Amino acid sequence: MARKSGIKWLWLLAAALALGGAVYAAIVVAKRGADRKTASAAAGDDSAVEHVPDQDAPWEIVQEAGGAVAVPKDWQNLDRFSPQVLVFRKSNGKGGIPKQDEAGQELQAQMILEKIRMELPLVESANVVAERLMSEPQTEVSVRPVGDTMKLADGTDAFRMSMELVKGDTQRHLIIKLLTKTDQHNGFVVTGTITASKDSHIAAIDSPQGKWLRVLVESLVLDPAKFDARKVNRAYLERDGK
Repeated sequence: MARKSGIKWLWLLAAALALGGAVYAAIVVAKRGADRKTASAAAGDDSAVEHVPDQDAPWEIVQEAGGAVAVPKDWQNLDRFSPQVLVFRKSNGKGGIPKQDEAGQELQAQMILEKIRMELPLVESANVVAERLMSEPQTEVSVRPVGDTMKLADGTDAFRMSMELVKGDTQRHLIIKLLTKTDQHNGFVVTGTITASKDSHIAAIDSPQGKWLRVLVESLVLDPAKFDARKVNRAYLERDGK
């Protein structure tokens, strides 16, 4: 079930962002404040930033088509699932995400990296995606989309948004998306999702797993030499209460 839902979201994303001439409600995603500092504590002391994971780290950097992102090492690898899906990893009970949630129901997390046509600016593109996801049949919006402009660890402009949806009155979906453009017409989208039972506290943006997943989504860089490994390591420690 989680795999089929993930595939459908990928199709919706590609179709939505290809519609560059359409006009969408700007209130779907709330843009808050000025641009955030780069994810690497930025711009300041680059010598303090670790750029690669330790050999025994539970995560790795995957580089595809000019983008690099952190993913858990032992998640199922479905990379190159389609021409635009460069990275597709699923937890399947590994990498710190158990097979079942608090109610004993299936718990699944995913990380996806896509490179797609992106005709609209970042905020407008995010609005398109959010509106399409919320308009899906049998979808209840539990936590409305909230977005932030930010800079990646290499200084690239990006927009990150998150939302919580209930599908079919049975499953809660935490969805975190990060969009960045590589040129005027193309860009990367990183998607992190956690799917659990309707009342689960795990599939939530403020849960330890949700905060950790957000850091993985935000780890994308276009310049691998500026990857912020320290931030990812810290996210693992905080998730596990260390």
